[in-house]
Amino acid sequence: GARERDKRGGRSGIPVRRGRFTQEENQQLEKNLKVFMDLTGVENEWELLHVPESADESLRMKRLKQDNLFCCRLAEGIPRPWKSVYQRAKKMYDPNRCKGRYTKDELKKLQCLQVLHGNNWKKIAELMDRSDQSVMGRARTIKSSLNVGLWSKKETKTFMKIMEVVMKDRIQEASHDLISSPSNTNRLHSIVREELYKDIPWSAIADQMENRNWAQCRQKWMQILFTKMTGGVDPSEFNGYRAKISLVKRLYLLGVDDVGDVDWEDLCSVVGDVPPLFIQRLLYKLKDRYVPQWPTKSFGEIVDFLYEHIIPKFEAMMEKQVGPGDWIGADDLSRPQQHEFKLIDIFDDYDDEEDEIEKMQSRGNLLEPSQQI
Repeated sequence: GARERDKRGGRSGIPVRRGRFTQEENQQLEKNLKVFMDLTGVENEWELLHVPESADESLRMKRLKQDNLFCCRLAEGIPRPWKSVYQRAKKMYDPNRCKGRYTKDELKKLQCLQVLHGNNWKKIAELMDRSDQSVMGRARTIKSSLNVGLWSKKETKTFMKIMEVVMKDRIQEASHDLISSPSNTNRLHSIVREELYKDIPWSAIADQMENRNWAQCRQKWMQILFTKMTGGVDPSEFNGYRAKISLVKRLYLLGVDDVGDVDWEDLCSVVGDVPPLFIQRLLYKLKDRYVPQWPTKSFGEIVDFLYEHIIPKFEAMMEKQVGPGDWIGADDLSRPQQHEFKLIDIFDDYDDEEDEIEKMQSRGNLLEPSQQI
C-alpha cells in the first residue's frame, strides 16, 4: 500500500522532498489523476479527493480507490510521502480555494461556527464555501481582541520571555547527549543560527500572547533577529542596490528553475548576516515591483527578467553613487555569517531592544509581513 511505497522510497536511496511542490511535481500530479480517472471512469478530480456526504457513496468510492491502488498511483513519480501528495491534490482541486481575503462578516461567521462546531474544519468549510485548509489557517490568526501596529514594551517583554524559554528548550534538546561532557558546557548557553528561526511553533507561542496572533509573533521575532544578527545595522544597507544586485546575480548563476530548489540559507551570505525571511522578502519586492505579470511566470523566468532588464539599471545607478570600479562586484560578494549566537546577546536588554527596533522602523520598513515567493 501507500505506506509500503514510502518505505521503499526511503530504502532505495531516493531523497524524499519536503516543502513547496515544484512545477514538475504539480504536472506529474495532474497526469497521475488523469490516468486514474481514465482507468476508473471518474469524471471529476474532486470526487476522488473529498469525502462524499452519502454513506453508500463514501463506501463505493473507498472500494474503488482500494481496488485500483489510488494512493500509489496518485504519488507515482513524485518522491514525497503519499499523504503530502494527497493534501497537495486537495489544495489544487478544491472548488472553494482562492476566494481572496476574508470580509469582516466572514470573520464573524467563522468565529461563531468555530464555537458551534469546534475544530471540525470540514463542516465549517462547507458552511462558508471555503476550503477546509483556508478556514483552519484563518481561524488560527483570529483573536477576540487583536492588537495592531507597534508592540508595547510590556508586550515585547512578555514575548521575549516566551521566546527565551523556547530557545532554551531547543538548546537542551540539541545538547542532551553532550551535557555530561565538561568541554561542551558552553553549548548550553549558545544556539545554532538555524535553530533561531526554523520550525518555530508559532501557534503555541501565540496562545501565550493575549492579543497577538501567530503571524504577528513570527513577524516580531524576525524583526528582533534582524536587529541582533546585524548588530543594529540600518536596514537600508541591506535594501540597497548592492544587496539586490548580489541576490539576483547569485540566483541567475545558480540556474535554479523552481523556488523549491532554492537554498535560502546559502543565499543569505550574498547580502549579510540576516535571516532567510529577509532574503525572501527582498526578492518578493523586486519581482512585485519590476516583473510584469510575474504570477504567470516560472521562478526561472522571473530571475532571468530581473537579471537581463533590471540589474543593468541598478548597476548604472550604483556607479553614479560611488563611481565606476569603486564597488565590489556582486559576483565576488560573500559575507561571513555567524554560526552560533549566545543567548545573552539575543535576550538581554528587552527595553533597549524595543527602542532600537522602533528607530529602525522609523527609517524604513524593517522586515514587512512575509509574502509568498
